[in-house]
Amino acid sequence: VQEFLYPVLEDFRCDVGGMSALSIDIPRFTMIGATTDVGKVERPMYYRCDHRLELVLYSVGEIQELVDVNMSKYGIGLKKCGSQAIARASRGTPRIANSNLRWIRDYTQAKKLPDKEIDRAVVEVAMQKRGISPDGLTEYDRRYLKALIGGPMGLTTLSSAIDVEQDT
Repeated sequence: VQEFLYPVLEDFRCDVGGMSALSIDIPRFTMIGATTDVGKVERPMYYRCDHRLELVLYSVGEIQELVDVNMSKYGIGLKKCGSQAIARASRGTPRIANSNLRWIRDYTQAKKLPDKEIDRAVVEVAMQKRGISPDGLTEYDRRYLKALIGGPMGLTTLSSAIDVEQDT
């Protein structure tokens, strides 16, 4: 597909069929692309893109604001220190923050904890039950880091050591 796009992007022309059997002029356009795996974009295509931008993760403060707003949606009355603990464990990603918030809701309901008691300590215990450390590391992350303690290793060795497919 990337090879097919080169003349489209450069000459605004689409060649269909072998040996340019049919050439269709295309009106000028702006192409916008996005990927979470820039390594899979062929270098010729990558360098044809003049403006390459990278999105950055949300700050702990921004995630905390999101958690504070969503608490009412989930019927949770967290103390500020509790919402900050959730934000820190969310790795700058809103969907992880929302997932953690729902988990806290479920945990506190199962433990029959009143809203006024949901603070940092409760959040950290609940997250620990889920296997998530205060800084957001999961069991998968810990396995990965433990495997790297021995020093550098290739992808095949690392994949085998943590029992995860190489593509992952």
